[in-house]
Amino acid sequence: MTGRYTRSEVFKMSFAIQIMKNGGDEIGERKFARMRIYHRLTAVGPPSCCSSTWRSVGSWRKQSSAIEFLHEKNQTVLVLGSGGLVGQEVVRWLRQNGYNIAHVRNRLHIDLREHGFIDRKRRKYELTGYLGALGVFNGTKIDHCMFLACEVGGSKFIESSAQNLQLGIIESNLRIYQNVLPWLADRKIPFTFTSSYLQGTENSYGVVKRLGEQWIRNLDGLGKTLRLWNVYGAEAIGLKSHVLSDWAQQCVQQGSATSRTDGLEERQFVHVSDVADALGVAMLHHQALPSETDISTGEWINMRTAANELEMAARQKSLDCHVSFSETPATHRERLSPKFNSMLHEIWQPQVSLRDGCRRVLESYLDAADCKKEEIPSG
Repeated sequence: MTGRYTRSEVFKMSFAIQIMKNGGDEIGERKFARMRIYHRLTAVGPPSCCSSTWRSVGSWRKQSSAIEFLHEKNQTVLVLGSGGLVGQEVVRWLRQNGYNIAHVRNRLHIDLREHGFIDRKRRKYELTGYLGALGVFNGTKIDHCMFLACEVGGSKFIESSAQNLQLGIIESNLRIYQNVLPWLADRKIPFTFTSSYLQGTENSYGVVKRLGEQWIRNLDGLGKTLRLWNVYGAEAIGLKSHVLSDWAQQCVQQGSATSRTDGLEERQFVHVSDVADALGVAMLHHQALPSETDISTGEWINMRTAANELEMAARQKSLDCHVSFSETPATHRERLSPKFNSMLHEIWQPQVSLRDGCRRVLESYLDAADCKKEEIPSG
């Protein structure tokens, strides 16, 4: 929270005010991008690029936006988990392609674990074209749902030995399933569920993903599963962030990064924008998809090679970046290969190379750092 408002709310309000101040014209593309990046990647107050607007938002009513009517298109897509790494890119894809969006950002927005979250009494707020609702979607015709919400994170989170984390992964995801899946089935809303290639592992994360997949197989094709492989992109750094994001942020901050392992483990990385495109295409061809579809590049890369790609991308930005490795081997994972047997793979192919993806991640953290440097101290 920033003051009485979340960063998301302040971002929306400040952008709306800027639009009005400019007579309806869009603000500069660079300034908007910096505001958006800062909003996504920091947990502090507003940057100077919106500081003048920040001071003028006090008269606006606090609101919780859940539905965005952005276009004339009649189709509305419900995105559960719109505030996450993949969710934010999916919302971008939907906006670009003219869909109305109903969404749940995270549990602070609407807690999907809470029984009856979707059937509460409607409460409306207005803010420059946004219609907000606290967990009420029954009055909205939903044409498709992107079920992305999950208690999930990078390997340091899902492989943690902390018992409370492992139990939390099971408990939280079970409660989400028990609320969301029956609601979608009762209303016969077709949906796409994001699982993981790790669904076969014996940790808590693998167990809950297998359960989700099995549940969906018994819904007569209403839901389709996309198994994601090692998604990466710019995100807020913390317990749940992913390894390439961690390294990129460390390089921006201190010119070097440290790996928790020896770097000999292999992964298949896919950039978050490619994942969002795959989810969009999957929605368009929902009925033709098999029960499960893998989303990956198909290219095995060990972490030392990935670190080299990050270092080369940093060099292109005139940024010092060196990743050092420990002597600790990574947790053993059974080596599985993605199955490219779906019609989706005839239409969709990943477009972002690992080096270009690393460059994009670095640019996001560099822009966020520049914006923070210009921040006006509070008080």
